[in-house]
Amino acid sequence: GILCERCGATSIKMDFLPLGDVRTDPIINPDCLSDHVHTFYGANKMRPETTYQDLRDADGNSGNVMENKSLYWHPTVYKVENGIYKKAEIYFASAYYIWTTGQAKAFPDGFKMVAGFDGIKEARAIFECVGCGSDEEDGCEFDSFPEQACDELEVSMAFPTCWDGVSIDSEDHMSHVSYDIEGGRFDGDCPNSHPEKIPEVQLFFRILPYQGGRHVFSDGTSYFHADYFSGWNSDELQFVLDNCENYSDAPSPDAWCENFLTFRDAPKVFGEDDNIVQKLQNFQPDPFDTSTITDELVENTSQLPRIACTGTLKPESGPTAPTSPTTPVPTPTPPVIACTGTLKPESGPTAPTSPTPPVPTPTPPVPTTNILLLGDSMASFMGNTLESFCSDVKVENAGIGGTTADQWAEANAEIISECAVRSFDVVYISVGGNDLLLSDCSISSAALVEKIESAVENIVLNVAPGASTYVLTGYCMPHAPEDESSGCSEPSAFNALSVAFSTMQSNGIEVEGSGSTIEIIDSINVCGGSSFSFSNEMYFQDPIHLNSKGYCKVFTQETVQNALSCSDSGDVLDCNTIDFEIYGLESNCALGTRPSPTPPVPTPTPPVPTPTPPVPTIPTAPVSAPTTDTSCSDSTLRFRTMNGLGTKVVWRDCTWVNNKPYRCNNEGIISHCPVTCNGCDTCQDSEARFKLVKDGRRIARNCDWVATKKTAIRCGYEGVAETCRDTCDACTEEDEGRDNNIFE
Repeated sequence: GILCERCGATSIKMDFLPLGDVRTDPIINPDCLSDHVHTFYGANKMRPETTYQDLRDADGNSGNVMENKSLYWHPTVYKVENGIYKKAEIYFASAYYIWTTGQAKAFPDGFKMVAGFDGIKEARAIFECVGCGSDEEDGCEFDSFPEQACDELEVSMAFPTCWDGVSIDSEDHMSHVSYDIEGGRFDGDCPNSHPEKIPEVQLFFRILPYQGGRHVFSDGTSYFHADYFSGWNSDELQFVLDNCENYSDAPSPDAWCENFLTFRDAPKVFGEDDNIVQKLQNFQPDPFDTSTITDELVENTSQLPRIACTGTLKPESGPTAPTSPTTPVPTPTPPVIACTGTLKPESGPTAPTSPTPPVPTPTPPVPTTNILLLGDSMASFMGNTLESFCSDVKVENAGIGGTTADQWAEANAEIISECAVRSFDVVYISVGGNDLLLSDCSISSAALVEKIESAVENIVLNVAPGASTYVLTGYCMPHAPEDESSGCSEPSAFNALSVAFSTMQSNGIEVEGSGSTIEIIDSINVCGGSSFSFSNEMYFQDPIHLNSKGYCKVFTQETVQNALSCSDSGDVLDCNTIDFEIYGLESNCALGTRPSPTPPVPTPTPPVPTPTPPVPTIPTAPVSAPTTDTSCSDSTLRFRTMNGLGTKVVWRDCTWVNNKPYRCNNEGIISHCPVTCNGCDTCQDSEARFKLVKDGRRIARNCDWVATKKTAIRCGYEGVAETCRDTCDACTEEDEGRDNNIFE
């Protein structure tokens, strides 16, 4: 799509594989079979009587966004050959939501609508053939299924964007919504009858390859109509609509709001459609058995089933019927075992006067679990206090305040060489928090996932190998920002960290060859905060560091207790009333290292320490003066990055980087601003997504697009040659001899 220049225009791309094809329609025919066969995507429900709660409780989802439990469906596509209807295989589908940030209402719980009947023009249904032999770069567009074959057929339509503000449905399933008065635009003015603006939903499906010939929908037409049944929690969706912003006013393949939603195929990457199906297949639900609904034949048939409320709808399976009571089988008598049972004393004068008292059986000692703490100040400032929340454990703390995931990804076993115990059952790992803070909360959740996973892999293989379990709990939402003027001043700035842990919790982490279990728990809500609000101050010793009450809240979670193999002592701690302070800070065993400044050893009288973690030393690309070599120069094109809050995409230039050199560490920036970031290496293309002007329009592209075709023409667009130096052959012999190490 073409990215707009107005602030506030935003879109999200969510991808799906088909769930199945069956003659049902939960909106139009909730009590019987529908008029024609439909193809479904989303929550794993296709019965006609499906409810909103069914969507929320569905076992599985064919989509890639965990929070989106909605259901989408359209008439099934058939290719007709020699009078036989054969289903056309759908490659994958996408739902794009498009809106103006802060100006759209979330769909209320259970909201329903249908659109596109009779080819209504506002629905903007398009059948686009990609690779059809046309000179047009974007392919050939049709208003119905084309006869000609092409590499891919992409079919799309748009739902209405205005709502009456009252009804979640209407008798015809359309009159409670309306297109805008400007003819169908997400930001057009709404009519007075439907004053509330809702996100525009554009539904796309793709057939790859498209073989051409006669194709029809299951209703016998070429009109693309579709149904939408919202399964969102409306409060969650409203937060996204109010806060995410990525400057995309059209369906963009690279717009996700990934800091606000949990993508099951994270990390998201630009231009990922080439392998999206493979990624989606990793988390598909079990195939839906449509024979539990009806036995109708919907494939390879000379006549498709039609006419609503005809045919046999099987009843939904209920609870298993009770069975007749079974005659109990007698329990066999156990075999006699020597020296067991009760032997009565012999009667008579020689009998003993009293039985010999039994020898008590000693209770075997509960084995001690050895736990090693590694990572940043979440670990180091805990001291040995975990021993108060986890029974029968021995803790060694080798955490180092202020460290990042990147640093732990490079550490080795020497760091724990001074610990008294060298063999551990469980290793607790806390990394990622400083990576977020040092980026001024601008790092993406995908980048955090990559950093944290690299640190975990290195710890498992090289720092503390051999443990049966490695545990990450994430972090509580802070109770306040450390610096009101920083990019981390709002709760939403910390969402990337929570999304990263939720993503890893969903996808799991496997370290090949280790045989260990890696447990991941997201604790952002544990201390009273959420993605919308800061935590309760009572659990913190300063804005971000926990006190003993806070550590209690994190480590008494049932999932954490189980992961750490804590013994069940039977005691239930009230974390709000505990009165002891953190202890064991002085026994940190990390090699020659203490948090700086070292937190004082707490005693009953002094206040709880409030250590400030240091800013760790990390490789930072230094600022250098511009060179006179024109072949290596900063790009003049604006590039895509995240704002300071990590809540939206912004477009910056290299001057913005020069003001704060640490920004060179953001993904793709060194290659885009090589002079500013001292990155004049061996003739490199920019790795960033940038904006250029083409035919008077400002569009977002990258160097892969330049290299795909018409390279000579595209390199001629203003600023492209200096941005894509390798692709555009803009290098000199001097370039080829440069040292590739930018940090020396």
